[in-house]
Amino acid sequence: MREPADGRHSAALERDGGRGGRGAQTAEQQEAQQRLQAWRAATTPATWKAVRKQFDDVGINVRILWYSLGFQGTPTSDEEIEYAFRMAQGLGVKVMSGSSTIPIAPAHCQGGGEIQDPVGRPHAG
Repeated sequence: MREPADGRHSAALERDGGRGGRGAQTAEQQEAQQRLQAWRAATTPATWKAVRKQFDDVGINVRILWYSLGFQGTPTSDEEIEYAFRMAQGLGVKVMSGSSTIPIAPAHCQGGGEIQDPVGRPHAG
């Protein structure tokens, strides 16, 4: 969606701390977010292989990972993008899909064309 010419969208994001109209986080929410970020940073493909085994054990064939980026109201970090790819790699999925926001596209599509993700699959930019 394009921003209105008068900048109302940017003004609203600045007013609520960039959280898309949800207001500022409480101290408890900030602490929970920090714990989540620390846990995500500590995950490895082995973390997700264990999760994959749980699906396999009950007969669920996971072939696609849907993981959306850029909806937290703050800029998506390289670490968060890498986390998503570690998850896909560990789950052993053949396809990764999801929704995103325009601001994170340059992180993966520098100059357009085809790029390689850390799992090694090409993507059209």
